[in-house]
Amino acid sequence: MPVQIPEAANTTQNNWRFCVRCLSLFWNGRRDNGHCPHPAGGAHQAMSWDFYLPADPEGSVNQRLGQFPTGP
Repeated sequence: MPVQIPEAANTTQNNWRFCVRCLSLFWNGRRDNGHCPHPAGGAHQAMSWDFYLPADPEGSVNQRLGQFPTGP
């Protein structure tokens, strides 16, 4: 099935997948797929198409420097 790649590919990050174990999105670009919080432990298990998420959208209030927001 063909997949449409967004026109502004430089403003998105691909390789986000749905984990069938913990039912969340995770970035599938790591060799080990990262740690899945499912009680059985282990790595995430991808079971979806490739999602494109906004990467640093202009004017956004995303977390900075890898820290969680602390206020409203």
